[in-house]
Amino acid sequence: MTGLVWCAASFIEGRPPLGGGALVFGDFGNQSIPFLAYYRDVLTGHADGNLLFAWGMGYGQSFWPTFTMYLANPLNLLVLAFGRLSVVDAAATVAICTAMTSAAAMASLLQKLRREDRVLAVALASAYGCCQYAVNDASYQPMWLVGVAALPLMVLSAIWVRDRSRLGWLTPVVFFTCWFSDFYTSWMASLAAGLVVITLCVAQPAAWPHPIRTIVRWAALAGLGVAMDSFSIVPTYLAVKRSAMTPNVPFEAGTARDLASRLLMGTEGLGRAPSIGVGVLLGMLLLVAVVLTWRERLTRTLVITLALTLLSMRWSVTSTVWHGFDTPDGNFYRQAFVFVAMQLLAVWLLLPRLAQRPGKHVLAATAGVAAVFGALVLVSQGSIVTTSVTTPASVALVVLGLVLIPVMVGRGRAAPTVTVCLAALLVGELVANQVAIVDARDTRYAAQTVDLGELRGQGDVVNRIRELESGGSRAGVTVRMTPNDPMLYGGTAATSYTTMMPKDVSDLMAGMGLVTTAGGRRIFSEGSPLEDATFGVDSRVTWSSGRTVVTRVPGATVGRWLGRHPKVTRLDSGRRDPIAFFSAMLNLPLTTPSVTRIRQRGSRTQLQVRCSPGSPLLLVDSQGVSLRSVPTASGFSTRFPWAGRLRSGQLKPGEAADVSFVSRSGSRRQPHMECTAANPSQLGQPAQLRRTGDGFTVTVPPRESAATLLVGTTATSEWTCSTPGNSTTSTGSLNGLLTVVAPSAGTVTCRFSPKGLAAGVAISVLAALVWLGVVGASWRFGGTSIRGRFPRRKAAVSA
Repeated sequence: MTGLVWCAASFIEGRPPLGGGALVFGDFGNQSIPFLAYYRDVLTGHADGNLLFAWGMGYGQSFWPTFTMYLANPLNLLVLAFGRLSVVDAAATVAICTAMTSAAAMASLLQKLRREDRVLAVALASAYGCCQYAVNDASYQPMWLVGVAALPLMVLSAIWVRDRSRLGWLTPVVFFTCWFSDFYTSWMASLAAGLVVITLCVAQPAAWPHPIRTIVRWAALAGLGVAMDSFSIVPTYLAVKRSAMTPNVPFEAGTARDLASRLLMGTEGLGRAPSIGVGVLLGMLLLVAVVLTWRERLTRTLVITLALTLLSMRWSVTSTVWHGFDTPDGNFYRQAFVFVAMQLLAVWLLLPRLAQRPGKHVLAATAGVAAVFGALVLVSQGSIVTTSVTTPASVALVVLGLVLIPVMVGRGRAAPTVTVCLAALLVGELVANQVAIVDARDTRYAAQTVDLGELRGQGDVVNRIRELESGGSRAGVTVRMTPNDPMLYGGTAATSYTTMMPKDVSDLMAGMGLVTTAGGRRIFSEGSPLEDATFGVDSRVTWSSGRTVVTRVPGATVGRWLGRHPKVTRLDSGRRDPIAFFSAMLNLPLTTPSVTRIRQRGSRTQLQVRCSPGSPLLLVDSQGVSLRSVPTASGFSTRFPWAGRLRSGQLKPGEAADVSFVSRSGSRRQPHMECTAANPSQLGQPAQLRRTGDGFTVTVPPRESAATLLVGTTATSEWTCSTPGNSTTSTGSLNGLLTVVAPSAGTVTCRFSPKGLAAGVAISVLAALVWLGVVGASWRFGGTSIRGRFPRRKAAVSA
């Protein structure tokens, strides 16, 4: 049912996978889809790198933290069922299947709590998989949907432990799978699952006769499951601490009106107000149940839990706890699915208690709740989260609820038919709600939408890159489709965008004069000849005017021998002078250009610049000025964000370049300009270096014994090099690039291992052995159930 709702909405909206369009929102196109394309290349053996290291991102950087953050969901393996150029449909399918898994998990939990009303269980589970949070906050990043699926599975595992079922031993597997799929939202789901279990223990003491023992055993098994995922958690945690960070944004709870308006249909409030709505019909049903059963212990306990959970989303301290003691970037309400799940569980647990209520009480309660929702519609007028369909659709649903809910709750002859009708209306509400939310969100963030419609016609770019790399080349890619083009097409470039961007890489690219945004996590580059020579890019594949263009860079190699005593200028690590950087790394012959001022209008100055013969490459450093026009070597326009601080353009003989700029702070400062050779040459001598998935192998000739090898990638402490005799060789850094000192003639093998991976693997293995040992001991000495002092329960006690 959830799959049908998502597919119907995608068809109506014209979105993938069934809508035929390729216009996607924000990070779904900039991160999720390119990363999934690279993941497919890794699985099929076409990637320049593996899951630990990606040679293409930022000319080489750690990929394991990015994998654990974005791609660890096992459903991402569905990408193998799609072609390389159909990765947009594959990513959309993964999102839908994850939502379907969430609904299936919730349906299983509901039936475990009470094996009745299967039609209503399907409706509630579908509402969970298609809730506001899933559509508004998580559909553009499928990893946020993992927590939605994890929460009901975690609560279900607690019930297994309570019942002393054999399935209880699978609790570590449940938590391991959830945390490995996405540790961030699984942390939220773990907190929420504990809160739900404690609430049920307090509200239903008969169903949970030994709450403390059950919770302790469940928590111990859950802890083992989380420990088994240490090989993922430890390296990712350490990578976060060493990554480029966006400035902390102060927490803002938003207005109470916007929060209340989210209970209505068709509201969109990504980052403005938490997505707490479960639909107007289910919201009315929940309030009716609360009003009619208020005197009961179960109702009061559930209401208190719901109130505290809602308040926790409006307090800075508790919001920080929900987000793993870290300030979230862009959205403070990623835990909203917790409140949604609690509402649906409350509906399911309270509904059977309404059967004995007098009909007039049910009718009066429904009328009162309808009046409350009607007042809410009036209050929501002018809210920033409402859309054009909010008021009319919500009013219509309130009227329908006023008619149908009393009949369904009354349990008369018409009740089953009305329940089916209510479920059908709910499905229609879910489809309309999803269409309205996505339309409003994409309209509000129109500047952040990504059109990947040309991707299917750019298969030649992918094929040419694969041909070049299969021959050992390091192929650059310049398409300017997304900030992760090397992931989307293959090849390499400085252009990259990930939450786990290493600060070393970000600082190196910023020092080269490239554009770094989002606190350094997003890097843009046009791919200049200076970059190609520095990082050993011997060919560059460009998409221009609807065709593929391949440009060769003669003599460029990834590795270069600098001799025993490299004569290279070492720059101050805190200095960011791109011309000085490339001059040092390429030994550029710089000459001063001829500059003539031809126009001055206010703060805007236009210069005419000429380079001397033999140095036709003009370098312009825009530090301190705002450039309005300057030639570029790549042939692209200089529009933001692709054009960075350093611009380079090749002039024809006798040609003059018009450089227009505006001085900042009212000064008359001119940009720093230099001329150099058209084809920058690399330092030293070429090395026979062969790239592997997570490193490289280099053959050391006798004449280069004890020489320094310069490698075209960022230097980090995560590189280790050794010789066939297992003797370790030293690694270092030269202005941010990796260097290796070859001990003697022969072969040197270097591997990249994310920091903390070895320790994480050791913890994971130990935790798995403890779990297997406990299960084996219980199987050998006490049967396969989770034994204890209290008698084994034959079946779960019904509410």
